[in-house]
Amino acid sequence: MSGGYVIQVGNERPGEAIVAQVNKKTGEPVGPQMKRYIPVGTHLIINQARVWGRRYYMDKAGKKVTDDVEFNTVGYKGDIEFMEWGTAGGYAIEIRYLPQSRSLDFEFQANVQKIVVPENQEGNHVKGASIVLSAGENKFDAKKDELFVTYLRVHPQNRGSKSKNPDPAIKGYKYYEVTDEHVDQSSIKRIETSVDASTFVKNLSSKPSEIKNLFKIMGDRPEFGETNLLSGDLQIYKVLLEYANAEAVDFFYLIGQYKSGVEDAFRKAESYKALDLTKDGHIALEVAGKKHLIISDLKAKGEGMVQWMLDHYYEDDVFMATQTFKELVSKLK
Repeated sequence: MSGGYVIQVGNERPGEAIVAQVNKKTGEPVGPQMKRYIPVGTHLIINQARVWGRRYYMDKAGKKVTDDVEFNTVGYKGDIEFMEWGTAGGYAIEIRYLPQSRSLDFEFQANVQKIVVPENQEGNHVKGASIVLSAGENKFDAKKDELFVTYLRVHPQNRGSKSKNPDPAIKGYKYYEVTDEHVDQSSIKRIETSVDASTFVKNLSSKPSEIKNLFKIMGDRPEFGETNLLSGDLQIYKVLLEYANAEAVDFFYLIGQYKSGVEDAFRKAESYKALDLTKDGHIALEVAGKKHLIISDLKAKGEGMVQWMLDHYYEDDVFMATQTFKELVSKLK
């Protein structure tokens, strides 16, 4: 397991309280009010629980033995296979975590290991007859704290424990496991998209003309303020980078819309049988009986030239040729 074992104990955030003077007659706050956070300290869970599982040991041949294994069976060393409550072959078994034992089997600890636990015992995660957990996120090394992590996984106070009794009369929990499912995936996607958009603009930073082509594709946006095509190259780059970072989804949407418009123009030219892709590397368009060379020396052939134009839409030659192409296509009647 990578990343350790993480649980959330109690509320995710400390409770809030408003501090103010109170009107003795109405009970309502009066005067200035201040927000305070209520410290939540630690939580205690009983260090003994009944869960579902079965005892086992490995025989001399390395075979796992699970039938009729009691806490005092010869060969048994305190190992428990934890199971979903009610699974055939399992049974209710008492467990307890003790730093001085490598077993969670309560009866094995008491009768075979004969561990005497002082009432005021304090040890790793243990205080007296309780397990001590700090409020908020608790993180444990899954290898160094392997036995304790196993105990937390199956304990009935774990919301997600499959080994606890599911009886509705026995409900409630003190903590739950924090996994990747609890991470805000949409937030990650927004950040990644923002990084992608910013990186895309940054990669064009040494090509002012291509930055301007991208700026034109974005159109007039209120986010650009007074920056326009007459502004300095660095200013145009700056506002475009800011826009890509802050409005990455819209940034890519506008690019997608532009490319869709170009593709629509090619499809229209095809429908009028005006598009000429017969010469590799050259795109021509016939309008009103006159053939126009749109672009040449493309590093593609046939229909692949259309896709090449779409992939390199921001490059100077392609951008200018595209504007000419769209204007000519608009004249097809």
